[in-house]
Order: sequence, then structure tokens, then C-alpha cells
Amino acid sequence: RLFYFLSDNLLLGGKNLEEILDKIIASDLTLNFACQVSIDIADKDDLLDKLRLAGASQLFIGLESLDLRNLECIGKKIVKDIKVSGLSVKEYYTRQIRKIQQRGISILGAFIFGLPYDYFHSFTDNSAVEVIDFCKKTNIGVQATCLTDLPGSPSFKQSLEEGSFIYGEPGTMDYLLALSIADLSEGNRPVPDSLKNSHLIQAYMVYETAWQVGSHGNAFRNALVMAKKSWRWPTKNGRKSLPARIYDTFLTFANQWLNSLYRDCYQNLV
Repeated sequence: RLFYFLSDNLLLGGKNLEEILDKIIASDLTLNFACQVSIDIADKDDLLDKLRLAGASQLFIGLESLDLRNLECIGKKIVKDIKVSGLSVKEYYTRQIRKIQQRGISILGAFIFGLPYDYFHSFTDNSAVEVIDFCKKTNIGVQATCLTDLPGSPSFKQSLEEGSFIYGEPGTMDYLLALSIADLSEGNRPVPDSLKNSHLIQAYMVYETAWQVGSHGNAFRNALVMAKKSWRWPTKNGRKSLPARIYDTFLTFANQWLNSLYRDCYQNLV
């Protein structure tokens, strides 16, 4: 009954996506699912309603950074909407997250460390502390990663021009092996001066974010918050059947709780 759709962004489905959701809602099909979307789904009320009615329990959303300058550096399309809103990145993301959560859909947010405007002044004053506080206040899970030159990304193109790859040129075995271990645990590009040019600091920030946000206590609190919201806004099956509504609530709780597994993943990497 629980499915994970592995599209890069479900919203790319356009009209086809809406047709599929309409058919699921009109059918006797019973399912719950998690998928990846962009944060602007929060502005599409009708589509967001359809996603929940069709069975959406969790959305994976790339938030990347709480610094607008970092979002500009990686070509994040949402930058324009944030500027138009007149809100800070934190305020804008919080508003969008609340819109999604009120429909009983939990969120796993992705953040990248090693961006040009990340900072590390001390263990209590750094970009990771800021992200941890944000995730706890908004009751979202987290997937933290290192900035990596993945093919097709702006940073990849920059490294091509500058020849700044740490682990060899694209097309070599060194580069292939680097991509195999990079992203979650280590970047394959130089770390900015603001992080003291240290891959260790970059990796520490990734680890600490996953460890703090994914702690069993925090994950349990988030799961309870989302279970209550899920109960108030059931799927189309949950609106017809009490057992289905209970199951919807349980799966939303479970999805949020399972985010704590990232904590164990990073512990093993360390």
C-alpha cells in the first residue's frame, strides 16, 4: 500500500499528473505514497488537495539553504518568488511548509552544505545550527548533503571551466569513484574560505544536522505533530472508512519517524 515514486520532481508531470490523480481519486484504488516535488507546490492549492486525496503521505523537497545568496548560486528557481514575497528565506519556507503540512502531508527537506555563503564561526555559531533550529521549529525531517559537482549542475560547469576537481577529471576512474562516495558524506570540490577550506568541517555540519534533527526524541515529536494533522485531513479513502483513516494517520507518523534512520546512516558513514 505504501509506494515511493522516484521521479526527480512529480510536478514535471503537468496535466498528465492531474489526470492520474483524478483517476486515482475516482477509483477504488487504495494507496499511500511519498514523492519528490518543489516547494512551489504549496501555491497550487487544487493540486495539493488532489495529491492528498490520492494518498500523498510525505513529500521530499529540496530546500538546499536558508541563505538567498546560496540559492542564487545554485540556480534555484524559487529565488524569484522569494524576492517577490518580500520575506526572508526562513519566513518563505516556513509559510510554504505550513500550507503543505496542514493537509496532513509530512515533509523531508534536503539541505546542502559547502555552498559559498555557508559559515562556521564556532560549534554553536554556524550554518548547521541555523538549519537544525529551522527543521525543529517547522517539524520537518532532513536529508543533509555535501555540495558535489554532479553532472549538469552549475557547480559542475564551473569546475569544468576552472579544472578544480579534487578527484580527477570527468571520464577518469578517480572521478567515477569520487561520485560513488560523495554527496552525503563528502564533496568532490574545494570547500569555501568561509568553512576554512575544510572538508572535515563540511562533513561535520552534515553529520550534526542529521544527528540532531534525526534524534529519536525530535523525530517522535515531529511524527506526533504530523499524525494529528493527518487525522484532520484524511485521504479520499480515509474520508469513507475509519480503518483507512487510522491507516493514513499511522503511515504519516511512520514516514516522519523513519526520517530518523538518516541519523543511523550518517553514524555509519562517520
